Amino acid sequence: MKTQVWLVTGASRGLGRAVAEAALRSGHRVVATAPRAGTLGDLVRDFHSSVHPIELEGSDPARAAEVLTDAIEAFGRLDVLVHGAEEDGAPDVTGVTNAALPHFRRARGGHVIQLAEGLPESLVKDLASLNVKVTVVERDTPSANPVRAAKAIVQVASVADPPPHLRLGAEDGSRKL
Repeated sequence: MKTQVWLVTGASRGLGRAVAEAALRSGHRVVATAPRAGTLGDLVRDFHSSVHPIELEGSDPARAAEVLTDAIEAFGRLDVLVHGAEEDGAPDVTGVTNAALPHFRRARGGHVIQLAEGLPESLVKDLASLNVKVTVVERDTPSANPVRAAKAIVQVASVADPPPHLRLGAEDGSRKL
């Protein structure tokens, strides 16, 4: 399996945290964001140089661009962008994706995994023209098992032709495509 570089917003708790941990356990490198980067200290302790914590709060487009630049400087590239986790002060959905567009354009590909609302259709078309895959994760209930859901998300990011929608069950987080 190819090692990927992930950027996960809202990685201090909930599904964002579970996704960051699952990606790291799968051998990937993760740029993890949170409103307070100090809340990610245990990830750094457990995964050392495979994780790069960055503070990100709110929807400031200039800050989102800085975070993307920092992420690429840390690991040289970005393969998977996961955002929309249920985090207080979560970054604007389109702001982080728009900040990633120049990188995805240079890389001629990538994968955006959206954990909350879908992306605007015009942005999805822009991403498709750059060979960037988009998967919108839909949970039957917010109580879907975050650890199992995160494993399903990591699995989807590893396939050549991921589904545009990933529905996670309330009971076990299993995929329902």
